[in-house]
Amino acid sequence: MTASTQEALRELAYRLSYRLPILLSASPSSGKTLIITHAAAQLHPDSPTQIVRLHLADTSIDARSLLGSHAASPTKPGTFEWREGAVVRAMREGKWLVLEDIDKASGEVLATLWPLVESLALGKHIGGHAQLQVHGRGLVRAKEGFALFATRSITASIDGQAPPMTFLGAHKWYPINIIAPTDIALRDIIHTRFARLPPALLAPILEVWSKLQRLANSSAAARHLGTRDLMKWCMRIESLKVPPIMDLDEPSTLSFLGVIPNSSIREEVFIEGHEVFFGAMSESPAAQALMTSMASTLATALGFGDDKLKFLLADRVPEWEVVKGADGKIRTVHIGRISLPAVVTKGLPQINSMRPFALHKPSLQLLARLATCVALNEPILLTGETGTGKTTAVSYLASLLSRPLLSLNLSQQTESSDLLGGFKPVDARVPAAELQRRFQEIFAATFSREKNLKFEEAVRTAISAGKWKRAVALWKECVKRARDRIQGKEEG
Repeated sequence: MTASTQEALRELAYRLSYRLPILLSASPSSGKTLIITHAAAQLHPDSPTQIVRLHLADTSIDARSLLGSHAASPTKPGTFEWREGAVVRAMREGKWLVLEDIDKASGEVLATLWPLVESLALGKHIGGHAQLQVHGRGLVRAKEGFALFATRSITASIDGQAPPMTFLGAHKWYPINIIAPTDIALRDIIHTRFARLPPALLAPILEVWSKLQRLANSSAAARHLGTRDLMKWCMRIESLKVPPIMDLDEPSTLSFLGVIPNSSIREEVFIEGHEVFFGAMSESPAAQALMTSMASTLATALGFGDDKLKFLLADRVPEWEVVKGADGKIRTVHIGRISLPAVVTKGLPQINSMRPFALHKPSLQLLARLATCVALNEPILLTGETGTGKTTAVSYLASLLSRPLLSLNLSQQTESSDLLGGFKPVDARVPAAELQRRFQEIFAATFSREKNLKFEEAVRTAISAGKWKRAVALWKECVKRARDRIQGKEEG
């Protein structure tokens, strides 16, 4: 709970008490959504799904779908029914609606949301509930507890103030400008969140991160380095299990070399920082030059010279070991400093669909990076030209660990229902034909087909005519006779 967080929560609570539309502005990864989430957890502890988030930067969002639309009925084929959109549903259920990156939304989406924002304006009715007129559905009034938030990310400020808001309807929002955490606040946050990090490490971590952030943010060739990157680096350093340094008089004056005398651990700290800060760098000459400068800065802070830096970037090969049990099954895969356990199920063979895979230096380096992300539950984005082995590397690692792998080919035609599921119209003849085929196979193995031609013909006629109740009744009758026949044989 830093000073900037307390001030932001105080302003948020003040505006929330008037049911005003609130806009939070801050630099990327400064805690905009986190502050809203914390406030919701305090005010609605019994509702873990109190927040509904909409990412308006997605240009494919249909403005009408936010309010609702007609869709095919899953229970009444051939008919349509009204399905409320995310905005209307949040209003009826009294949820908190958070519009992410509202300044990047399309004009159509902003125009659709305008009446909702305007209904919460201070000059309308203080403390009144939000309301929205939905075409063809009447006036929708928000349930008690509904609140409207929006966020926008700013990369620069003008004389310490946030840049002006220029999107449609911006003057209807009540802004809260969140100040980025200071070095003192960041030290408190890191110390609280990563309790296993030695306190003496906080000062050198923040010092080198500030240098890297200034280098990256001063060039257009690099992406913005924010607090999220710092937290990811700290999480990886914490996983290294650095031994604490005791009896320090002035821990803030120590460097990485003074806190971590072990050269191997400092190498791992460099590798983790390299993956976090430089993993998304482009291949342009300007980006590569910037990455070289930043890598040199990080290496100097860790006590490494140019020769050691060249070795870490180009020549270092991670250790590789596959440990098998007495039964020949893989138990653990060691890649660099990471150990990943394999899935071993008694009585079942391990997944073994591995094709030949060359464990040369680039592939080992890639597998080590993948293993680190898997061990820390981090999402991974592999980029590269077609045929460079992105999917193959993931498949190989999954095969070693006997983990099931699901591969989806995404395109512009991919819909959300392809990922999450949904209702689709099904022709009853398709499953009925499959059931009839299986029924004929089992029937022929149980009864004499020559003596039961009329019965088979009756079932076939019911299927072809679409008389499903008749077909099901005949199937059930056949099952009953088969059960009686089998029981009679067992008794005899």
